Amino acid sequence: MSKIKFIMDTDWVIQEPIDFEHKQYVLLGYLKKIDALINEHKLYPTFIEISLHLANLHAIMHEHMMVYTDKKFKSYDDEVILQDLSFKELPEFNEVEQIEIINSVKFSTMKIYEYFEIVRHYWSYIYDNIELIPKRNKNNIKNYNFGVIVYVDETDNNVYIWEYLITKNVFTIAENNTDLNLIFSGDSKSYDLDYHISNSTKLITKNKRKAPVFFVKIPQSFPIEETLAPLFKRKVMSYIMQSVKINEIKKLT
Repeated sequence: MSKIKFIMDTDWVIQEPIDFEHKQYVLLGYLKKIDALINEHKLYPTFIEISLHLANLHAIMHEHMMVYTDKKFKSYDDEVILQDLSFKELPEFNEVEQIEIINSVKFSTMKIYEYFEIVRHYWSYIYDNIELIPKRNKNNIKNYNFGVIVYVDETDNNVYIWEYLITKNVFTIAENNTDLNLIFSGDSKSYDLDYHISNSTKLITKNKRKAPVFFVKIPQSFPIEETLAPLFKRKVMSYIMQSVKINEIKKLT
């Protein structure tokens, strides 16, 4: 996978020249690139970048601070959490520059929020159209922090198999981190599920035969890395967390 970079740095609004009209052109050029990604149905890291820009604009306006991140992304949908953020005091500006920055921030916040809503609704539409089918070892879903996700793209008959591993977030007990590793992609005639599970080594290291296996379906084809894999992962994680909660409730009754 190529190195993941955001399209525009968060300090763009305070870079020279500090001029409202110039910043409008910069922003519209940025949003044109976001438009292209949306038209290609690529939700990540677009969704994460837009969210970061919104947070930064709010901090500039209300906290006199700039927000940025030096995080090295492991995947297109690698989330930015609070511990990944850094904050920098804004430099001093003269009165004219302050007015230009305020106008730029107000205009940009409105425009970027519009795109945030577009991507958010698109995200929800695709997520809601994913059909999740637990296929194997259903009783192990609540007890195993690893498993397998299988997707067959009906447009070209390609099969994708991922292994997932759920680990506790080192910063907060309330959050989990999920790693996803593609262990097979190829024609449906050339794949053997049992073989690929047995030979997976990156995440699943023991009790492979007991790993829960989920099949996912969606009526329309979308980019794998930037859209489907991130949403498949979240769909499976939501199902697992719900299963755990139901199990905990049953224990109390």
